[in-house]
Amino acid sequence: MVTIVIVSFGLLGLAGLLFSSITAGQTSMSRTVAVDLANEMGDRIRANWKAVKDGKFDAVAVKSAADLAAACPKACMLGQCTPADQATLDVCLWQAQVSKQLPGGQACIIASPDPTLTPDPDPCKPVNPLNLKCEDTTKACSFRVTVLWNENAYSTGAAASQLFQNAQTSYSVSVQP
Repeated sequence: MVTIVIVSFGLLGLAGLLFSSITAGQTSMSRTVAVDLANEMGDRIRANWKAVKDGKFDAVAVKSAADLAAACPKACMLGQCTPADQATLDVCLWQAQVSKQLPGGQACIIASPDPTLTPDPDPCKPVNPLNLKCEDTTKACSFRVTVLWNENAYSTGAAASQLFQNAQTSYSVSVQP
């Protein structure tokens, strides 16, 4: 009887370890995807300097799925587009990838004349109150490319073993074209 109780506790411990391992694997995968998607948008920004100078990446807000479908310029898909249209298409496709590949995925881009990234509870709010565009300043212009998603998180308070579902997590990267 004692052996059964000891083995039962051991099996419960193994089940807990398995659950923690699965959760850590999902978190790791989401973070890897977020880093890849943010860096991909950084590459798209650097590749379209004309649109950067025209301010097409200065304030890209989070969009719903319905807004994303309407925002994609159809002419670019046929190969006939301006740098501004290409920027709009790049942002549209990128935000669609973020929402498709990450749970609760959202994305935004904020322009700033300051290349430093400071932690911010709301990374999608404009960090540039004067609304300066890249060409308006002698400093190197930068963009905060942010990917937000939901992931499981554990409490660190009194109920440290309580699992919170859908805690919003974000990854930001500073891009200098």
